[in-house]
Amino acid sequence: MKDLGELKKAMSFSFLKKEANPKSGSIAYSKNGNTYLGAKIESFNHILDITSEHVCLLIAVQNKDPEIEKVETIIEEGITIVDPLVLKVLCDHSARTGVNIEYSIFDINGNILFDTKNVKEVLQFYSQKVSLIQFGGQPQSNCVTLESKNIKKEMKKYVVAGTENYFPTSIPATKFGSAVLTKSNKIYYSGGYASYDHRLNIHAEMAAAISAIMADDKEITHLAVVSTKNTEDCCELCGCCRQ
Repeated sequence: MKDLGELKKAMSFSFLKKEANPKSGSIAYSKNGNTYLGAKIESFNHILDITSEHVCLLIAVQNKDPEIEKVETIIEEGITIVDPLVLKVLCDHSARTGVNIEYSIFDINGNILFDTKNVKEVLQFYSQKVSLIQFGGQPQSNCVTLESKNIKKEMKKYVVAGTENYFPTSIPATKFGSAVLTKSNKIYYSGGYASYDHRLNIHAEMAAAISAIMADDKEITHLAVVSTKNTEDCCELCGCCRQ
């Protein structure tokens, strides 16, 4: 474990349905030497709950730095130690980037509960036919400061930029992008994070909102969404994003 303090910081950003629910936090370490924090995000209907591991991978992707070599997680009592769905998410991410992922879980005191040098060895029975995703260029923050009073113009600019952060399961694919504006005058722009079973998709709107949450900047005032499929009409929010 590199930094128990940073893991606890990540855990503190957990966005829960009930304050008493157990928290978790994760850190993703990229080949570029960068770190990305993730926290457990819950929904009121439970269907849209997102694990802290999934969140830290999402944040890495939105910063154009998807090649993750290691994920560390800290959990409170009451959380399943090794979640098979988390292993699946990690394996899918590893397959798309071509980078093996180490994965470790710690308790609140820093004691190791689980450790593997390669998540794909834990799920040897599971595999997907994948296309390697190449972002290219240098890592880049998906947060900017609003510089104009023309909110619609600025949101349009960055919602389109969000499509370039889309993490698909195949190439080519329809790209979705979103942007949120917060009370602090920050714009967070993101693409969706697709999954092979479609059940674990993180939609672009969710990704932009989660980016704000992980920056401890939760007061969202505006949201925009765009799709490369909708060239003649507006892209509507889907049912789960409306929730």
